[in-house]
Amino acid sequence: MNRMQKRGQLSIFIVIAIIIIAVALIAVFLWPSLKGKFMSDEKASQIIASQVEPLRDAVYDCIAQTSSNIFTKIGIQGGYYDWSTLSAIGYSGSKVVVVYKVNNQYVNQLLSLEGIQDEFNRALEKEGNAEIDACLNNFNSFKKVMNVEPQQRKIHAVIMPEEISIVVDWPIKISKQAAKSTIVQEINQKDVRLIIPLGRLWTVANDIVNYEVNGNNFIDQMEVYIRAHPYLLKYSRFSPVNYPTSQQTIYMLNSVPYRENEAEFDFYFAINRG
Repeated sequence: MNRMQKRGQLSIFIVIAIIIIAVALIAVFLWPSLKGKFMSDEKASQIIASQVEPLRDAVYDCIAQTSSNIFTKIGIQGGYYDWSTLSAIGYSGSKVVVVYKVNNQYVNQLLSLEGIQDEFNRALEKEGNAEIDACLNNFNSFKKVMNVEPQQRKIHAVIMPEEISIVVDWPIKISKQAAKSTIVQEINQKDVRLIIPLGRLWTVANDIVNYEVNGNNFIDQMEVYIRAHPYLLKYSRFSPVNYPTSQQTIYMLNSVPYRENEAEFDFYFAINRG
């Protein structure tokens, strides 16, 4: 066999190899859409059913983590997500001043529970929704198995004495192509339960603030208050610190965990009587 014949055979082998590789690549890219053509409706339905709870669990976990982070931040900022329009006292981190004097009158800036819920909504708009999406990674792990189409998302918080309910209205359409039809199911998400006693700590904070806005120093009545509210303070403690002078007091309220998987929660704010 001469050199020209060998080169000709080699060229044929190269062309065949290129064709095989090209066919393999096409098969890899097209197989996800082609394999449904050979799948029964029953099998597609089974796959869809097997992914419902894992998807809902993933959404639950991401919303729970993001919401918990937001409330942790809100708690140490006197109930505010953005307190830039308020003043603060710097003592081991800024503490938001919620009671202060204007024209010799005390001003109460402690948010209501509804106001704190609104702050949670602002936090979601600013960064929380993006954190949830990043956590879910655009549902990429689920999209390897089925089509995932998230619909409009609405999330809000309801603060109760011993926990926070995150109400989630977020339909997600999932589907799988089968031989005869496309199997489609729309699922909504589970509401999230956070074991955070913000409502209880807020009640203590509100009692303190109501006393202070009348021109009284709550520290003078602290022992009386503790004896009068044994149930409220059974799993709560507070540490007042006068700083930088006796006219300013920082109140650091802390929950005492008593339930499974419960962590300490902090609610900080400051009073300026000067």
